[in-house]
Amino acid sequence: MILIAPILGQLRIARNESLCVLLPTIKALSLAHDTSPGPDGITYNMLRHLNTTSLFNLLFLFNRICTEQKYPSQRHEAIVIPILKPGKDSSNPLNCRSIALTSCLSKTLERIVNARLIFELEKQGRISPLQSGFRRIRSTFDNLILLETQTRNAFVRRNHRVSIFFDIEKAYNCTWRYGILLNFGFRRNLPPIFLKNFLSHRTSRVRMKNFYSNNFTQAEGVPQGSILSVTLFIIHLSEILNYLPSYVHRSLYVDDLQISCQGSNMNMIERQLQNPVNKLVAWCDNNGHTISAEKSRCVHFCRKRNIQLDPNIQIQNAPIPVVNEMRTSWGADRTPLLRVYQAVTLSSTDYGCMVYGSARPTVLRRLDTIHHSALRICSGAFRTSPVERLYVVTNYRFI
Repeated sequence: MILIAPILGQLRIARNESLCVLLPTIKALSLAHDTSPGPDGITYNMLRHLNTTSLFNLLFLFNRICTEQKYPSQRHEAIVIPILKPGKDSSNPLNCRSIALTSCLSKTLERIVNARLIFELEKQGRISPLQSGFRRIRSTFDNLILLETQTRNAFVRRNHRVSIFFDIEKAYNCTWRYGILLNFGFRRNLPPIFLKNFLSHRTSRVRMKNFYSNNFTQAEGVPQGSILSVTLFIIHLSEILNYLPSYVHRSLYVDDLQISCQGSNMNMIERQLQNPVNKLVAWCDNNGHTISAEKSRCVHFCRKRNIQLDPNIQIQNAPIPVVNEMRTSWGADRTPLLRVYQAVTLSSTDYGCMVYGSARPTVLRRLDTIHHSALRICSGAFRTSPVERLYVVTNYRFI
């Protein structure tokens, strides 16, 4: 057991051993955010305040889980809180996003194992270099720069470039667990029984205010709210890149897959892309995933688009919509951001304004810099956006 041995070596302790063995647990707790607790009600803040003896006992528990290859059944349960999507009908449960609250004790063990697992995966090159999701020193900018470079090269050669952005429906919930264990590739390092016990017998309860539903079993998919789930999912989905021809450029950010191809003849580009699209659909069918043709998008990059028809690429006889741009959104909306700014920052700067209101204009303009920067952040505007436009866009005077 090459991979798990360093973890077990850190977890095997005795009360008279050095406190250095507690460093993995202390680091795991320090990296954790103060999220809501799971069904057991134990929070990260409670774990951070444990004394040395209690931390040793916690580490001894983690050691038993790893050595005996048995995952406590209480750690398999999650509380699911549905959150309605903006502007959706509340009577349809499919219009809700689910937030799963799992045990903080379980996530602490997962974070320790995950740190060593990622180290071994990166060391042995098990994660594709085209996968940028949840990796150190990697971000969405890697994929954006790669796409921009390839598009610029196509423009220099006066070629067309067609990119397809795929949408995999409910990728986390539909992941084939046996496929994860089968293709994991670390049977000698990380025993499959550990992952099998971790993934098996997962149960959830839905909470609406103070009411709970009955327990239901999650037969497939990786557990939501889990630290290990992201790593296991990335390893599993990265296998999809191996089914693409070498002439197709591709990039992946967790489950956001993009493929592209360039050339001077649009008919040739269509044939070069339709073949890998069919292979991707076949791989998804064999692994329990579904690619949505309606939500996927196709972008045609070319300096002479008006004299060339847009590509016609299909997913199971359904054409992929061709759009002019791809947009992504993140964070809160403008209105809640402005309310937070008013409650936290603006309330502090306005305090005592009747006293410092008589200060020189050059001094008061220092506050304008903070105010305008906050409006740009809340509205997502550029740094060069005019101040007057910020007041109009944010409708600031009426909030």
